[in-house]
Amino acid sequence: MSKKLGAALCAVCLTIISCVLPVSAEEKAAPSVDVDYEELAGELEMLAREEPLIVTNIYRMIAEAYQRREKPELAMAAYEKALRFSPADEGLLNVLSDLAREIGDAERSLRYAGRLVELHPGNIYYYQRLAAIYESLDQTDKVEALWEKALEANPDNPDFRRQLAENLAEKDDFENAVKEMEAALALEPANSWFLRLLARYQIELGDPRSGLASLREANAKSQDAWEKRDIACEAANSIARSGTPEEMLADFMQPIEQNTGDAFYYWVVGQVYVNEGERGKAIGVFEKAVRLIPAEREFVRQLVDLYQDTRDFDRAIALIQGLIDAEGESSDLYSRLADAYLAAGEYDRALEVYEKARALDPENLYFFERIADVYLRQNRPGEAIRQYEEIINRTADTWRKEDMEKRIQSIRERLADEAAREAAAREEGEAGQ
Repeated sequence: MSKKLGAALCAVCLTIISCVLPVSAEEKAAPSVDVDYEELAGELEMLAREEPLIVTNIYRMIAEAYQRREKPELAMAAYEKALRFSPADEGLLNVLSDLAREIGDAERSLRYAGRLVELHPGNIYYYQRLAAIYESLDQTDKVEALWEKALEANPDNPDFRRQLAENLAEKDDFENAVKEMEAALALEPANSWFLRLLARYQIELGDPRSGLASLREANAKSQDAWEKRDIACEAANSIARSGTPEEMLADFMQPIEQNTGDAFYYWVVGQVYVNEGERGKAIGVFEKAVRLIPAEREFVRQLVDLYQDTRDFDRAIALIQGLIDAEGESSDLYSRLADAYLAAGEYDRALEVYEKARALDPENLYFFERIADVYLRQNRPGEAIRQYEEIINRTADTWRKEDMEKRIQSIRERLADEAAREAAAREEGEAGQ
């Protein structure tokens, strides 16, 4: 190994060190390493004939050091040298496209993004990246041409159909957006997300009944409980916006009247009633759901919230306690039970149950806060302060520490004000005697 090449490799080590050590303002202004890389170009060229990857990584690390010192132009030059030895490197092409945009060189950014599309014609992300650059340059005609090219290269890829549908929807061309989503679903019929998009475009096109049918199908094909509830909320909102909510709701009421075990219909109808402020009707729907589908715990949560909204605390408490009796203790259920007691003004019971929840999950700082809240309502500020201090001692979160300190300060200021008023009242009373 020549001295120059040895110097180059030493420089690489220095570069690695510079990438992990803190950089001061003075260091940013200084050269990355005290080596003339241009002078070593010949040596690196010779090395590249046998070990191109080593040379690629040398230039890559030089570029990273320049980036760290906020010198994007020099970083760009080093990355481009690395690319000479690994012209198909995805990472290099990605970072070059980003850096070119950062320094305002749109043409180079487009060139590298275009190269990624050429190398990976089946990767939708690279088309999206190139399209975003065109859009930033207001070259919308090129965006359309790009997606046409993408579809030609990937006629059987449903994601490209979905992307085209989204592009059409952005231009309010919902008729063709629906057609493209139907084509995407023909390629991937079990995709619940595709069905949700189809539903949105059908509704925007003025066909809410078809949209709701698509949402029902999306719910049936989804395997995720949270997504199912999200789809139900979409359906409820769509019914509310339809202009004829009672007519649209009829299709969802029939399964409920037939005591279906499908949670989707209860979620939709119940949420429609909640949105319309019809809490009594919503309670009736969710009570039926709790009886018929006891495994769907979220119905219990929803019903408890409705009971508390209507100040029916006894039924809220009884419902949660019944779930605890049936399923056993859990910090989550105890927390909900304590919340109900707190809303009902039963502070002693709320404190007792929050303590049970904390015993099951002693590292959960939320319970310390809730217990402090109960102490404040019981006019026991000293105990509340101790809970907040315990949170400060246990958390590493700076924001949370500061929040607890502010709460403690607020309590102490209030106590000081009350003490001052009491002292002033006493003095006034003594003066009047």
